[in-house]
Amino acid sequence: MKEGENQPAAQQRGVFASQRSVLALSLALLLMGAVVLVNFLSFSKVGGVMESQLLDRQQIAADYAASRIEEHIHQVSMEVTTLSSFPALKNLDLSQCSGDVKIIHPSLEGKTKVLLRVDALGNIVECSSPNYKGYVGLNVRNKDYFKVPAETGASYVSGLARDGSDYNVFVSAPIFEGGSGGTYPNNGEFGGILLSIVGLQDLYDLYIHPIGPMGRDLFVLASVDAGDTVMKSQGAPDLGGLGKVHEIRDYAGTGRTIAVSSDLSLGSEKFRLFILTPLANADKEIRDVRAGYLFSLFLAVSAILGALLLAASAYLSRERIRTQLARTTETLESLGITVETERSGYSPTDIVLEPHKVYLLKEDGETSPHDLFIGMLSHGFAGLGIVRDDPRELRKKYSLKKTSFIWLSEAGGGRGVPAETKIETLLGLAREFVERSEKSVILIDRLDYLIFENGFERVLKAVYALRDLVARRKCVVIISANPAVIPKEQMEAFSAETIDLFGGRAGAGLSKDEAELLSFVNEGNVASRLVSYTDVTEQLGITKPTARAKIRRLQDAGFLSVEKVGRVKAVRITSLGRKIIS
Repeated sequence: MKEGENQPAAQQRGVFASQRSVLALSLALLLMGAVVLVNFLSFSKVGGVMESQLLDRQQIAADYAASRIEEHIHQVSMEVTTLSSFPALKNLDLSQCSGDVKIIHPSLEGKTKVLLRVDALGNIVECSSPNYKGYVGLNVRNKDYFKVPAETGASYVSGLARDGSDYNVFVSAPIFEGGSGGTYPNNGEFGGILLSIVGLQDLYDLYIHPIGPMGRDLFVLASVDAGDTVMKSQGAPDLGGLGKVHEIRDYAGTGRTIAVSSDLSLGSEKFRLFILTPLANADKEIRDVRAGYLFSLFLAVSAILGALLLAASAYLSRERIRTQLARTTETLESLGITVETERSGYSPTDIVLEPHKVYLLKEDGETSPHDLFIGMLSHGFAGLGIVRDDPRELRKKYSLKKTSFIWLSEAGGGRGVPAETKIETLLGLAREFVERSEKSVILIDRLDYLIFENGFERVLKAVYALRDLVARRKCVVIISANPAVIPKEQMEAFSAETIDLFGGRAGAGLSKDEAELLSFVNEGNVASRLVSYTDVTEQLGITKPTARAKIRRLQDAGFLSVEKVGRVKAVRITSLGRKIIS
């Protein structure tokens, strides 16, 4: 009876287990259905999401292009004004018409492409470019760009002036003979104007045309005051008189089109820049995203577990796509990185590194890579620090105002503190920084962290590229590494491509007398005793010319420094010299 009584109970437990399995399977199916439904709804909305993101991205591009055009004209005005007040203006050789404005005056920063000189009667007498020889001999005394500077003594920027089929912006500044130079008001005699011409086509090629892929976007520049179209790309509608836009709609047969606008001022006139992107031209981006979703949904219905995993993957893929759409190309400007040199004083290390070389500093707790970096800044090098420490703390510690930093951090530091860990991106930023500067120093801190984030081979490949880069540019690269956390074979690979700053090779070429000389000077410096040339001669038992030659060689190598104390030349050992004899 007991066995008979237990059998229904076992059957009942089996039923319960079966029911639980069915329930679990039903829940799994329900979950899969929910995931599929959510992804399907998301898929149906992806077109709208991307359209919205494209609209915002084009608005940013329009605002950026408008601001760059205004900055360009402002820079030309500043350069022309500076030249007009230059004391030796008569010595500026404009008559060569070489087309190279930089030979006229070194203060020009590259925005001013042409200069014309107009005498006090309004006659154009000189030009800097052969393209404007036809202007020489013309009289422009009735033009606003001549009359306004002549009457007010101030610089002038015109609006867009038509010249045949082209539009130009005229920028002028008065020239005074005698008086107070370029100070306004000026009590000197009016001697004419210095005139520059900026072509609208040049502004279009520089700032508007590069916004989107060739042929995808349409551009229109309209005068707000006159209400007419000044310039437009082929196929673009006439939008003169149209107000500000930020929308998606049909424009004169273009189909559904992303349309944005941004205002800019040229002189006293106001203009409106329109960017039109027909959605038919952006369909490929949307189709690519939709294809990814369809692939995810197909895998999702093939198996319950596979569907759950692929649904998560689809979500992550969607987020990556959104990030890619929102993120512009990482250039120095987009990250707020400038190529500038510091002007304040420092107390740097006495080690001076040579350009065209990549140095490897094996950290030992005595010499900080930051000190070497700061030392190069004090010699007029523009610096880019790629560091593991918080850049804000480094700027505060060393009183840095102009030097740029990139934080080796995944989290980042917020506004004004660019962060990056991908070695390829860092290499690209470093290359752009070096190519934009006359002489530069790059600090790469914590080599072990970069290896951990990117892998040894990728980081070593970047070091190869840096070595090739500094070989053709006046640049110093400082790489700090901790040998205790980097495998020996990896350190040897990096050492083969770099100069070990404090390695044995640095002092391998010293003679016995030179090594003894370094030790003697070090002992004297430690004892706070002044070491003179005569002391060296007597200590080594050599002639004075020989002593001078040896000291000069060690000084050139960075092991010694010489300074005059009263009538005596005192010899001091440097940090590098102490490293060699330690």
